[in-house]
Amino acid sequence: MIVAKKDVSEIDKDIYITQESLVENFFKVFGYQNDSFARRFYFYLSEKSPKSRIYFEHFTRRMFNMLYGAISERSRIAFEFYDFDNDERISSLDIYDLYRYYVKGSKLHQEASAIVDYITQLSK
Repeated sequence: MIVAKKDVSEIDKDIYITQESLVENFFKVFGYQNDSFARRFYFYLSEKSPKSRIYFEHFTRRMFNMLYGAISERSRIAFEFYDFDNDERISSLDIYDLYRYYVKGSKLHQEASAIVDYITQLSK
């Protein structure tokens, strides 16, 4: 992961990820630019703290939970990615954000498209 560096002294340096550094370097890490997903990923890593610095130990702990945690933990993480406004429900605005900002053809865009189509059909 590409991180921001802050000099503390000539001997000691803190290395951490900020929201700005994650959004700025998202393309270098994941191969495409998506500011919306970068912000959602940052909020997962920071436990929804917009000004937090994510240090290596915290990063590895959160990534381990995302990749290898129990199914219930991974389901909760996925729900949090969809519920970007943190209102404890996935609203049409959350889905529309996925539809609008995710790469066409990606699995998230396909899923969001199916939900948008379903909602549109219901409103007719």
